[in-house]
Amino acid sequence: MYEKRQFLKFNQNFQHSFTNAKVKWEKRESLILSIQREDGTVGYGEIAPTPGFKNFDMKVAAEEAVKWVKTGKKNDWVAINSALSCLDLEIWHPSWHPTKTKINSAKLWMDGDYEIKENATVKKKIGLMPVQEEIKKLQDWISSYPFEFRLRLDPNQSLSVDSLNRWIDSFYEEKRIQYIEEPLPNTQLDEMFEITHTSPICLALDESIIDFGGPMKIKEMGWEGYFILKPTLMEDWKQTILFIMANQESSVLSTVFESPFGFEALVRTCSYSQHDPGLSRYILQGNPLEFGEHHQTALMVPGVSVEKLNHLWNLQ
Repeated sequence: MYEKRQFLKFNQNFQHSFTNAKVKWEKRESLILSIQREDGTVGYGEIAPTPGFKNFDMKVAAEEAVKWVKTGKKNDWVAINSALSCLDLEIWHPSWHPTKTKINSAKLWMDGDYEIKENATVKKKIGLMPVQEEIKKLQDWISSYPFEFRLRLDPNQSLSVDSLNRWIDSFYEEKRIQYIEEPLPNTQLDEMFEITHTSPICLALDESIIDFGGPMKIKEMGWEGYFILKPTLMEDWKQTILFIMANQESSVLSTVFESPFGFEALVRTCSYSQHDPGLSRYILQGNPLEFGEHHQTALMVPGVSVEKLNHLWNLQ
């Protein structure tokens, strides 16, 4: 069957640097794969190096993309497999109908940059200050809101077992905290497993899911908390979607600031999960290559049409 295979480099500067306890990141560099089939259907996939998760040489990525364009064959370089698996997902097909046509995204709290509303989902970075000072500051912040909302705390592996226990002891009665995300370094995965068995506050794994070979392997190891899933960094999108469908109560999807092509794939995939995903693209707001539809708190599914993606592709 005839296939037109292409790839392009897609770069976007952030409006300001993205900083957490592990990295400082100022721009997104990606390679986008595109396939157009004989029947006219189109698919997209993204190779997205991501500091703190999977980082690799973009020159090597381009060399592997050239091989794929020439042969159409899957190769042994793991970083390209996610993009290749995304190309063939049913989410790109005109006949695909999403499970949900609208999703509400969690927002990253940036010290007063927006108003928190009742029943919203908010993500807040921690691990950036001395423990007791930060705990007191968060206690005061939470108590200033008299209504219900869901709070996700993300220390980016910066806590110790002792400091994590201090966080748990300080907030075990606070029902609005949904989970603490990846609190310890992945070298302490055993300790996170042990704590999640008894902690009154749920824990979530993020980086460790990538490092240890995917969510199914972590689940088979006995993880009882949440799974923060970044399909762009998983080796197989289809397997990730199957995992989400089988584990809807514990699967939360998240962005790695993909290009509009990879982000649209993520938006469509989010329809399979029951939890609010983390889809904030605030550091790309105002970029001329962005779609306004991708910057809403409530996103429609699909977010943008394949035709719009095709138009953006042709502008590059």
